[in-house]
Amino acid sequence: MASALIEAALDTGLPPREARATVASAARSAARHLQPPTEEPQAEEPPDACT
Repeated sequence: MASALIEAALDTGLPPREARATVASAARSAARHLQPPTEEPQAEEPPDACT
């Protein structure tokens, strides 16, 4: 798939290095957005000062 995307980028007139960098950047971005959301740890309740 990457080679087809690079070919498409080359067809737009991008130089080979820029085409590969663009596809690599898009892959990294997609990988970040496809990760499942992380659960935030529950905040600890402050200790009771009145006990």
